[in-house]
Amino acid sequence: TTHKLSAVIFLGDNFYPKGVASIDDPQWQSKFKGAYGTDCLGKLPFYALLGNHDYKGNPAAQIAYRSQSPSWVMPHRFYDLRLGRLLQLTMIDTNIMDSCGSTVHCTIDFLIDSLRNSRATFKIVLGHHPIASSSSKYSRNLQGLILEEILCGQSHYYISGHSHHLEHLTSARCPLDLFVVGGGGAELYQVESRQKETRFAKSSFGFLSLKVNPQALTFAFYDPDLKMLYEVEKKAE
Repeated sequence: TTHKLSAVIFLGDNFYPKGVASIDDPQWQSKFKGAYGTDCLGKLPFYALLGNHDYKGNPAAQIAYRSQSPSWVMPHRFYDLRLGRLLQLTMIDTNIMDSCGSTVHCTIDFLIDSLRNSRATFKIVLGHHPIASSSSKYSRNLQGLILEEILCGQSHYYISGHSHHLEHLTSARCPLDLFVVGGGGAELYQVESRQKETRFAKSSFGFLSLKVNPQALTFAFYDPDLKMLYEVEKKAE
């Protein structure tokens, strides 16, 4: 049976290799409207967060673009998507991992507050930089060390991009499932330094599908021909 698509999520580097300069940048047409304005996808909301290449342009223009297209959703550098008591998606900006005591202005304060106050069955955090991966280029990074410290015990799932490959692995420190979804179209990175916690890793273009019901989350990687590469079901805790 087909599963009705409810939304699309962009994990940063929404415009590559350089972010948009303004809300009138021609990349909006060539890389967003032109690419995703099909009959199937054009009516869906697109929830986006910022990647490091977006900062090579004007990240504020991506927040402001909602005035031009209601399907583009990025109300702030970080924000929550709450779907009743079932699911909460905490969208963060891993480029600026700041802490200032304000949940309005700083990423880390927002993230900690968001997870602490969530009553959702499933809490998923999404950011651009991975916590860990089997890419030789991005096996570990500073953002990942900070995030792992915060997420362990507070969330069970973290979805990221940045490294140009597809992977599911777990944290070495706690019950935390990590999904790396970097197969959006740029030059692929090789999977070389395979982690012992890796469940699946492939140097491939593709995307991650997420199906949600009250009993479980189902994550599945697909290649550009819509062939399923890997699937895993995670039961509600």
